[in-house]
Amino acid sequence: MRFSQAFLCIITTFKYKLYYKIYNIFKKNIKYILNMKQPISATIDKKLVEWVNSELKDHIKYRNKSHLIEIALQLLKKEEEKDKE
Repeated sequence: MRFSQAFLCIITTFKYKLYYKIYNIFKKNIKYILNMKQPISATIDKKLVEWVNSELKDHIKYRNKSHLIEIALQLLKKEEEKDKE
């Protein structure tokens, strides 16, 4: 086997190992990738913003504003579903 053929064989093997590693990383993270949260923007009354800030002072119930709003929307969704039944 010539040097160039051996070198090509080594490069090809390395390339496939790299592809395999990338595939495994993608396979492990596909659920996260597909379930990524989408950023949104909202205009909220000043009193509600003050209430949100007061709820976030201790960081025990909610991690941040997004977490608080997401929990609130989930509760609203559950209530809406109960009303439909």
